[in-house]
Amino acid sequence: MQIGILDDEPLWLDIIEEKSMKILDELHATDTSSIHKFSQEDSLFFSLDSLDLLLLDVELTGTDGFTVAREIRKNNPDLCIIFLTSHDELAAKGYPVGAFRYVQKGDWDALKEALSSALSEMTLSESIILHAPGIGDVPVYLRNILYLETYQRKLLYHLTSGDSLLCSGSMQDFIEKYSHRGFYMIHRSYIVNFAHIQSFTRQEVTFNKDLSLAISPRKEKSFRAAYFDWKFRKETLSCSTL
Repeated sequence: MQIGILDDEPLWLDIIEEKSMKILDELHATDTSSIHKFSQEDSLFFSLDSLDLLLLDVELTGTDGFTVAREIRKNNPDLCIIFLTSHDELAAKGYPVGAFRYVQKGDWDALKEALSSALSEMTLSESIILHAPGIGDVPVYLRNILYLETYQRKLLYHLTSGDSLLCSGSMQDFIEKYSHRGFYMIHRSYIVNFAHIQSFTRQEVTFNKDLSLAISPRKEKSFRAAYFDWKFRKETLSCSTL
């Protein structure tokens, strides 16, 4: 997750970065997240397309966070915005621009809840574009991918709906991009989505009574470690949002 922070007070900018990094570490998300600091909105606008989430100070010199957010929404309607302020009474102004949360500066528990919720929601809602020959570009939610397998030098995506899509791409490219989203290569021919595994043994993973896939003997130990790490991170995020 690429996180931006906009605050024109250098001290607060550094404090928010430090606290955010600590929170991400507690959520076991530092390996998959980066923080980018901005002290002026002009420099922020040049980097918006690379951001997933923005911690936006409301009180800015010469303008305010709501004005900046309205400008952002013109071209970035899906960017997750969390407002930071010292004045709770301004919270209502954040709703018209689709603020994800409104957090009082210095309330680090509230910031942790906001970042945890945002991370969970983004993971569930993230979609990718698959290039299927003869069909074209097909958007697919990551959560709807059951597993992938190699087939005729392409990738065959098996979806939770029961459908399959034969698409261009390589196993290595996919796992490099999405292993942090709960995907793991259990065999040179298979990549599985941890979220849909019901059980596993040393020899295979089981999705349901009709579907099991073999685990390579060389992958068995690393698979277990990766699966339990993913499960721990998922449970940590869930507990943080309670």
